[in-house]
Amino acid sequence: MTQSVRQSPKVAAALAIALLVTAFGGAAGADTPLHSSGSPATLQAGTAAATSNFAGYVFPGGASVTATFKIPKVTCPTTGISSGAIGTGLNGGSAGASEFLQFQCGFGSLTYFGYSRFGPIVGGGGPHNWTFSVSAGDTITSQITTPSTGSISIVVHDVTKGLTDTDAGACASCSGSSGSVAVNGNSPIPNFKSVKWSGVGVDGMPLASMSPTAYVQVNALQKVLISTSKIAKSGTTFTNRFVSAS
Repeated sequence: MTQSVRQSPKVAAALAIALLVTAFGGAAGADTPLHSSGSPATLQAGTAAATSNFAGYVFPGGASVTATFKIPKVTCPTTGISSGAIGTGLNGGSAGASEFLQFQCGFGSLTYFGYSRFGPIVGGGGPHNWTFSVSAGDTITSQITTPSTGSISIVVHDVTKGLTDTDAGACASCSGSSGSVAVNGNSPIPNFKSVKWSGVGVDGMPLASMSPTAYVQVNALQKVLISTSKIAKSGTTFTNRFVSAS
């Protein structure tokens, strides 16, 4: 189980990146919850691997990832501090890129903010804050691209408000070893109800075509905290749902 900690947006951002941008690989395959299998090695049809860090899909390789989601209306606990993040990433945590929409609760007060980051988790550059503010109900589309020229670009578009943020940086290895589309939370996880992903593609192909591995976030007793659905027939849509705060 992850622990609830008092943290500034910058610290929370770094923690969320550390939790989400991790190298994995595997297989998966409309929108009904998957059940925890407890281990990636035991992944079966209709099941998902369990992790204490995040819920969503991880895919092998890829030079670009595109995804769309609507910012959920989050209900904060009345006491304490907790947070969660919705984001995508490429090339694991070694030399890649990631973008996240963070929601942070502090004694009943809710804050949303977005950021991107390049480079390794340890020793990498600090987060780049999006140049616009976001609100619950906004539709966000993001694209991370790692061209062979040695650069990475991240473009985030708030479709609802018509605003765009662009960030670019260098990468040590532009051939992605893995990528992720996921949600995570720090216990007690704020109730975000659900995040429905759409238009999820890797290198212009549907997410399902990349043989992704599904993950659910669990606590130390293997209780599911955030669930992950199967990928819909379109191959580009799935849903993460809040199940339990801790």
